[in-house]
Amino acid sequence: MKTFNVDVKKVNSQVKVLADVGDMVAGCAKKVNGVISTLGAIGLSDIKPAVEQIQNELNAEKEECEALKEALAKIILLYIQQETGLVGLATSLDALIQGIQNFFENNNNTESDEDVVPFEIDSILYDDVGLYGGDQGDANETSGQDREALYKIIANNVSFIDIDDTDMMDAVLARANEEGCGYMALTNSIFAHFENDPEGFEETFGYSMYNENGDLNYDMLFIDFYSSMDFTIPETGEIDHTGHINFDPREDLTYYDNGELASLDYDPLIDYTGNGTDSADREAYINTFMEQHGLEVKYETDVDVTPSSFQEISEEGNTVIISYHNGYIYDAEGNKKPIENHAMVVTGVTEDGKYIVSSWGQEYYLDPNQEFTMTNDYGEEGTTTISFETVSYR
Repeated sequence: MKTFNVDVKKVNSQVKVLADVGDMVAGCAKKVNGVISTLGAIGLSDIKPAVEQIQNELNAEKEECEALKEALAKIILLYIQQETGLVGLATSLDALIQGIQNFFENNNNTESDEDVVPFEIDSILYDDVGLYGGDQGDANETSGQDREALYKIIANNVSFIDIDDTDMMDAVLARANEEGCGYMALTNSIFAHFENDPEGFEETFGYSMYNENGDLNYDMLFIDFYSSMDFTIPETGEIDHTGHINFDPREDLTYYDNGELASLDYDPLIDYTGNGTDSADREAYINTFMEQHGLEVKYETDVDVTPSSFQEISEEGNTVIISYHNGYIYDAEGNKKPIENHAMVVTGVTEDGKYIVSSWGQEYYLDPNQEFTMTNDYGEEGTTTISFETVSYR
């Protein structure tokens, strides 16, 4: 069944617009009345009736504005009542307006437009040239020398994978595509830290910050980070901090068909890496990876981020990562993309309180006030949840 969603904030703002128009029309009517009072009786018998007609029409327009304003207020309140059950139906216009104001004041996840100053991070990662941040699927699409370079990175980081085992190498790249969003969000944060220091980047990681095409070397750093952390098997053979057993991917190639994840039943005790990352994983992985490269990380989870506070948090040197579950993100044309579990970098906020995010190398928009119920591949229902993490480097 098709559904629709009303942006209550925008509709509510039209009540004020109608009120302002009504006041303007009333002012015009008063001015016309002043003109009539100055007209004498001699020689103006044809003009005065015409001016009086204008005054009557302006007064009628004012009454129309009042009626539209009241009707729109009733519609908003009825919609809110059906969506939330938070307010009752009032009869007078004053009670309607007060009910709507109470709704906005009592819903902490809804900010007025006046609270949000539009802002977007000024960074080479998120400009109009090339990708808008990294794309976790690009590494899996490489070929030739570029792919061989990634094989070398994987072989260097994962001791039990032979560089000549191309099937195994391809499986690693396929997995990175399927479950690497958290890694890519953190990869973006590393590039943001080094964006004015390409020499420091190369000294830290051992390869150039830019590839041969002059683009940021997303694929190399992403796969370096991913293979360094996600394929580590503890020497003790114990279950790791997430409660899952790290697995040897050589035992799990049947999960893949031509380099793509097959739609088979998933067992986290066999295929740990297909489980993606949560905030605890991301904190542990980035701390370990950057410590290996001589950098200290400050990572915070469950950060209180709002559209109005994002700029200040960002300008303090933090990369803001949003963990988004069971909802939709939208491109610039309004096309929506369903999201079950996804981590993305927040790159800005819009005037109407939406987050701008980097996902799959593209710019998307996310409305924090929209809530959905979605069903996953296993028939399980989940509602929209949002949380934030911040990461910075010393």
